[in-house]
Amino acid sequence: MLKIGSLLTCIAALATHGPYEIQNPDALSVSGTAFEGKATVYVFRGGSSPTRPFYVSVDKTLRATIGRDTYVKLDVSPERHVFLVSPLQEGSEPSASVIASLSSDRTYYFSLNTDFTWVDAGMGQQKTSLVQINRSSAEMLLGKYHERRARK
Repeated sequence: MLKIGSLLTCIAALATHGPYEIQNPDALSVSGTAFEGKATVYVFRGGSSPTRPFYVSVDKTLRATIGRDTYVKLDVSPERHVFLVSPLQEGSEPSASVIASLSSDRTYYFSLNTDFTWVDAGMGQQKTSLVQINRSSAEMLLGKYHERRARK
């Protein structure tokens, strides 16, 4: 378990400092898609700070905004893409990006993680990462989000 956490930490650190290329995105994807001939991409966001929405861009084109404790589902052409998440539409810091070559008729899952850490003299620093997750983790998040919606 420690090795997995260390691996995710490394991926998150790389994603915060520039595009991180996922070498084999199909390894954590599943066969099937909601959009025939395309790839389906889910981006999940937990309840951590900040409260403002984040913008999700694919190849420099704004595709969605994502609030806390929710997700977006995108249809994406089967090719190499740069995914960027940022608190400002222009792609300002702190942002995170990954590069992934996607296949048609597959579903991919990503998690947007934000973390606010207090540094010296009451100043804070926000870290943002975008990591690929597996289907079982995605299904757990989907269940949690749908349960919250049903309670409202």
